[in-house]
Amino acid sequence: MEFIIFLLLIWFFSRIFRKRNKGPVDKWQAFEREAEKQKKLQQRYDNYMMSLPELQGDGSYSQKLRGELAYKDTLDQFGEWIERYHPGEDEINVIVEAITAKDGALQVRVEAGNAVIGFIPREEAAEFHKELTAIGKAARVGAKFYWSPHDGKSSVSLDVVRPLRQV
Repeated sequence: MEFIIFLLLIWFFSRIFRKRNKGPVDKWQAFEREAEKQKKLQQRYDNYMMSLPELQGDGSYSQKLRGELAYKDTLDQFGEWIERYHPGEDEINVIVEAITAKDGALQVRVEAGNAVIGFIPREEAAEFHKELTAIGKAARVGAKFYWSPHDGKSSVSLDVVRPLRQV
């Protein structure tokens, strides 16, 4: 009798604690669902970027950025993505956004693909911030991306005319 009770207890606990098999996963369907989700996110980002005012440039790409070393990993990932999907391209669109730091300093953040890639140098940031705020808090601008995968000296320079003007 004890043996039967023991077997029933084992059977009962095995039913409770066994892993539920959710059935076979179709990898292609999972891939398509993830691709559709990424497509929607990219479309939302593209719509946001195109809704921003565009700043006029003169083709010189003379506005340098600071902080490239702090964002080295992001720049490397971005460089790999450009090399894989857009080989030979070095001109990109970025978002410049006027922000205020915690200490009250006026800063201008530069983003590409929802990632920060640098800042306007402090010496120029206050004036750049005022000009950008007059146009709108954020704007779209052309940039030249230099990726150096071996020595970590990737950089980005913006194509803007000072004082800032909207296209």
